[in-house]
Amino acid sequence: MAATPMRYLAEPVTYFKPFHEYDKNNNDQLARPYTAELPNNDPLVIRYNTLAAQHIDYTKILPRRVGEKVVRNDRNAELVLIKEVHSLLAAPGLVQVLNAPTVVISRNPIYVVDSLLAYQSIDVPIWRAEYNYVNDKCFLHSLYGESQADTIFQALHEYPDDGIDRTNTIMGKALTVAIISSVLKRLADTSRLVKHVAYEELCLAPMSLYQECAKHLGIEMGEQGKAFLKETLQARSGKVHPTKTVHKDSRTQSTRPMKALTETEIDMLRELLSDCQLN
Repeated sequence: MAATPMRYLAEPVTYFKPFHEYDKNNNDQLARPYTAELPNNDPLVIRYNTLAAQHIDYTKILPRRVGEKVVRNDRNAELVLIKEVHSLLAAPGLVQVLNAPTVVISRNPIYVVDSLLAYQSIDVPIWRAEYNYVNDKCFLHSLYGESQADTIFQALHEYPDDGIDRTNTIMGKALTVAIISSVLKRLADTSRLVKHVAYEELCLAPMSLYQECAKHLGIEMGEQGKAFLKETLQARSGKVHPTKTVHKDSRTQSTRPMKALTETEIDMLRELLSDCQLN
């Protein structure tokens, strides 16, 4: 409902044709290792540039997914807004080469893992490739002090995300998500192009933070946009499934009851993340 003419695409990279495998280990094929720089001819860069091209026929590159992925497509669009959750370890390199304003949102890793397991089984491959990428002592030392890096490295080895043992997988995924969040927060600290927002803060102050993010991205909210946002901050009664609507009580989302994790697992995760200084 923003006033600025724009195109908005929701997680299109997964369905881009022709598909390109970045990771070939049968996990998330869109996973990338940490990358501070990317060349202009990198497949990920080419895909983003293609998606944001001035004249593009989305039916050719997003066949059978246009209606789902191209959420908004205004005539004479002034910008293209792309929401994506894949290849996040490559975000530093991608931001640098695209030179585009970016908003990154992080969330408590425990809730992230709980949300994943609420609709996927324990063998879900999401973040398993990234677990292998971040399980590197030199990489961890580049992000954290030596003592913290060594603690995290030891924890990653103690709890491998193998998709078989539930405890190992839950712990490994939470550590991986926390490390990815560290990469994104550090990117926001070092790049004028990037604004970081904590999901929990967004839930508590959505109106002000949405407007801050819109300004950063060059989007004019307008009165209609503000009214729509205000309306969607309240849950809608009826039979609409809560995951199929944007109408939610935002203030309760950051502390909602867990759906998949047990109290014992939650306590273990809190202790682990605290020991690793990742909470």
